[in-house]
Amino acid sequence: IPGVKGSHTPGMFVPPLSRHILAEIHRLTVKDLLPESEAGHFRSVKVVIRNNASGEITFRPPGPLEVPFYIDELFDWLNSENGKSVHPLLRAGILHYELARIHPFTDGNGRASRAMALLLLFLEGYQVKKFFALEEYYDSHPEEYYSALQSVAQNGDLTHWLEYFTLGINIEFNRVKTLVQKLSLDLRLKSTIGGSQITLTDRQIKLVEYLEKHGSVGMFEARDLLPQVSDDTILRDLRDLVQKQLLDRRGNTKGAKYYLKNI
Repeated sequence: IPGVKGSHTPGMFVPPLSRHILAEIHRLTVKDLLPESEAGHFRSVKVVIRNNASGEITFRPPGPLEVPFYIDELFDWLNSENGKSVHPLLRAGILHYELARIHPFTDGNGRASRAMALLLLFLEGYQVKKFFALEEYYDSHPEEYYSALQSVAQNGDLTHWLEYFTLGINIEFNRVKTLVQKLSLDLRLKSTIGGSQITLTDRQIKLVEYLEKHGSVGMFEARDLLPQVSDDTILRDLRDLVQKQLLDRRGNTKGAKYYLKNI
């Protein structure tokens, strides 16, 4: 995914992920939610995964005695040359799935799995700090999330899960990109008018973003940009931006061109 790498200095030491890091991640994500005896500690009991609607058992994770062995096997592969040869996005998806499958803790496995996947991406140089959270995407599509996870057991193939996982990453990166662009635009607009707060409509934001890319806008371009909006409304929006000292107008009303003011 272009434009999202470079979170750490190239060539810097990147510590290998391990069961100890997993335990600490789990402890932090469930702090004040689980007893201290369970936070950061592998489960000592058997668990089952049930369908929330029907109560039917949909998956039986490995028994507690098997958990440490599966976890060590996972991290051995992840840190091996063979594992490192796999693209980071796919490695993160495999790590997420395997932790969900092994279900090493009594609760909080989903949170820990997603946090570990993001940590892997961060250590590989992806900019996943600050605004980025896989929870945003998965929480808004819970049925698709669990269906994609269960598809591996049903089909014996990771393909559908990895497609879903990487789609979620892509959607979330684009969400963050849009948010950052809007924040950047807001800061530049504030700077233009002396730091005071201003309010723009969605239409006006589109007009300003177009001007940032193309330098000027006239009614012909504005109609294409806002096809469902009348000429009178477009003109009112443009006049308002001029009054807010964000735009300069050159020419007659409907033949005028509008330019950004030193943004």
